[in-house]
Amino acid sequence: MTIKIIKACVILALFATIQIFPKYNALTRSSKAPARPEYPYPHLLVKDMNEEQLEKTLEYGKHDQIQDKDLVFKVFFHLISQSKSQEKIKIYKLDFADYLFNIKDYEKSLMAYEEFSMLYPGCAESEYVMYKGILCNFLLSLDFDRDQTLTQRTVSAAMLFLQKVKDEKFKTETPNIYNSCRQRLFDHEIYVLETYLKLKKFSSARKRIEYIEKEFKDINHLSEYLVYCNQMVEIVQNPKTRPFIIQLNLDHALKDKKDLVVPARKARGALFFLG
Repeated sequence: MTIKIIKACVILALFATIQIFPKYNALTRSSKAPARPEYPYPHLLVKDMNEEQLEKTLEYGKHDQIQDKDLVFKVFFHLISQSKSQEKIKIYKLDFADYLFNIKDYEKSLMAYEEFSMLYPGCAESEYVMYKGILCNFLLSLDFDRDQTLTQRTVSAAMLFLQKVKDEKFKTETPNIYNSCRQRLFDHEIYVLETYLKLKKFSSARKRIEYIEKEFKDINHLSEYLVYCNQMVEIVQNPKTRPFIIQLNLDHALKDKKDLVVPARKARGALFFLG
């Protein structure tokens, strides 16, 4: 009796396996990654291709599984130089600028967008191209403790763009870029002020505070920051209260005055950060 039960269990197990495996194999086949595309014209040089062949080759080179930058650059060059349609040349140039942006080559992308703007002023894509140029400048700009030329350029371009932009999406997104750049410029000025304090250039420090007050009225809590900065100049300028380590912390400008720490003469041997 026991042997019969065992045989019955074995038969049931085999039957279940036969039923399950086909489903498993079908599921496995359906979940496989898409096949890698094949190069469309293996026996043809790019320079010998016609426009249709170049377009198909471009699609191949830009494919997620291929991403052949050298091939894409070469194909774009031949498409732009060989096409007899001015409208298609325009499309290729914009597509090339977008491709450079998508691969995060923002410097070349910026040049491509600027060239497009010069060649096709007032075209339907002009607002898009101007916005992408601003975005390139923004992404190329450096941190607050480094040169701010590109940040300032982004601010200027954004201000001009906002005066005439009509697209609602760009109207919404451009102020975010502008405000971010303005904050970075403000942070840069605070960094310069801190440097003057470290070098004991107190006259330059006060002039820097005056400049900040004049040029950054759009910064939130500016009045509190100015009070804090002036207090810190007084602390550093006084030999009795000057700390060994000078580092401005604007977060403390928004705290209650009782929370601000001023080093006593006895505490000068300890590490101290302003604020």
